[in-house]
Amino acid sequence: MMDKFKTQSAKRKVPRHKNKSIAGSRLQWNILAGKVLSAKLFVLSFSFTLCALCFALNCYAQEKIIVIVNSEAITRRDLQDFSNFMRMQMAQEYTGKQLDDKMEQMEPELLWKLIEDRLILQQAKKDDIVLNPEVLESRINQIKGNYRSEADFRDDLSSQGITQADLEEKISEQMLMYAVIEENVRGKIIVTPSEVTTYYQQHKQDFKEPQQWEFRTLRIDDRGLVDKVSRAVKNGEGLEDLAQRYSLSMNKIRVYRGGELREDIEKTVFDLKPGESSKPFKIDRAYYIFRLDSLIPPRELSLEEVQEDIRLILVNNEMGEKMDVWLQELKDLSYIKTFK
Repeated sequence: MMDKFKTQSAKRKVPRHKNKSIAGSRLQWNILAGKVLSAKLFVLSFSFTLCALCFALNCYAQEKIIVIVNSEAITRRDLQDFSNFMRMQMAQEYTGKQLDDKMEQMEPELLWKLIEDRLILQQAKKDDIVLNPEVLESRINQIKGNYRSEADFRDDLSSQGITQADLEEKISEQMLMYAVIEENVRGKIIVTPSEVTTYYQQHKQDFKEPQQWEFRTLRIDDRGLVDKVSRAVKNGEGLEDLAQRYSLSMNKIRVYRGGELREDIEKTVFDLKPGESSKPFKIDRAYYIFRLDSLIPPRELSLEEVQEDIRLILVNNEMGEKMDVWLQELKDLSYIKTFK
């Protein structure tokens, strides 16, 4: 219908001078249409300009320099990237609200932590410290191991605005900092054997091994075997014999009370007496039978067993103070300018 209307209108001719009113109205319409089109183009142009301006302002805000550390600039984007990286590191220990709370506590200190990191990295360059690529790759793989799949790992990076290349760069910087701190601070701390002995004598109560539970587990994947194996265990057959007869998996485990096992498993195992076995216990798609072999009583650890642990305790105790002094020396020798 519209095509037909357009065709008829196109065929009708209007004399340019004989019907001035019609010609004039068309002229006015064309002028009006031109104004409307110009207005629309202006609005579109203004909207595009406004969007471009907002984008530019956002980019400007992100790239705005907030600190100068010697000859190196730190931008808002650098601080945000650093915050994202710290969150990813903290996520290996904390989750959910606990992670949010930790990040909130760290937020006021993040900028100065970033400044200190830059100072340490600058010192690493001065000291010509070079990383072993294999060590870096091993650390990246260790982080990936915390995820169920490569896809989950990449999704988490993406959600925080980080690429794998960014992560590798941050880990590389972290390892460089560790190396320069080891060389300039930690490596210069000396702990003598007499200091270790003195600490041991004064803290003997801290070096006691609590009671342990030593038990074995028999895993049964075939539901049809569960009752048969359970009856055999009740009749006194050894787990090793049953594991060999039915090709079952068996493990020997030693644990302390309190958090090493799942709560339901812990209750099952710790309620057993030495020599007793549990009923079949379903975990995921398999069934497990637990047998408590023995209770290992608590004991006092000897100096020989804990001397390396004590040495590390003493080094770490001194490390905090030495680190603060070294960082202050770097700051005193550096140009640091902050901008609001």
